[in-house]
Amino acid sequence: MNKTKTKNISVSNLSLRIKPALIKASWLILCFICIHDFKAFALNAEEKRSMAITLTESVNRLREAADLGSPDSGIITREKHQKVIKLLNEGITLSHSVSDEFLDWLCPGLKQAYREHCIKGSMIYLDGLKSQNPAKQYEGIKQTNLWLNFYDNYAPTIGDRLNTFCR
Repeated sequence: MNKTKTKNISVSNLSLRIKPALIKASWLILCFICIHDFKAFALNAEEKRSMAITLTESVNRLREAADLGSPDSGIITREKHQKVIKLLNEGITLSHSVSDEFLDWLCPGLKQAYREHCIKGSMIYLDGLKSQNPAKQYEGIKQTNLWLNFYDNYAPTIGDRLNTFCR
């Protein structure tokens, strides 16, 4: 007969018999959650506020560049073209000041969507503009559209957390 060891655990008036392996697994999960939250909360309130503002400015500059470069905005003059390039450069540069821990804390999946789709897509698009390569521009637009899809799904979560720091 195979007897499995168990351990008695009492919480308040509740007594449970739990296998030691389950207790170890539970503690590991709890430790992982605490470490993940600790990394994000290791940032003080001023750092979070600064990153929230920087993230917002980065996204706003990239959005403004997209609006200016859109076919709906009319003829793209040389001045408009230069302004789009300037705004893209500013938005990408600002993104380097936002930590991955902050993005993870703000919303699950935000780090990947922001870094891989928004920023990388903007970089590809910018390279396409500078080299006058429509294929690269199109690839950059496809990447940033993946960002927009993510953002549309999580905007309330992201917005609520950003608003707590940007007031």
